[in-house]
Amino acid sequence: MYSDSAYVTEAFNQGWLDNWQRNNWRTAGKQAVKNVDLWQALLIEITKHKVEFIKVKGHANVELNERCDQLAREAIDNCRLFNKM
Repeated sequence: MYSDSAYVTEAFNQGWLDNWQRNNWRTAGKQAVKNVDLWQALLIEITKHKVEFIKVKGHANVELNERCDQLAREAIDNCRLFNKM
């Protein structure tokens, strides 16, 4: 999985997720891990595939990364429109 998020790639590549889970979803600094529900959902999904996490530079014309960024922005805009109704 290619991501421009160092937080996501490092969480897997540096073993942060394993530590967070062992520490009841607390960081090394004893703070609550943010978005635990999303991390847990991602952990379930990666058990279905062999996944490698690779960091790419954001906004560097990496075609699929730019497409994902566009889709994410559109989803946020759609949520904002829906919440205004």
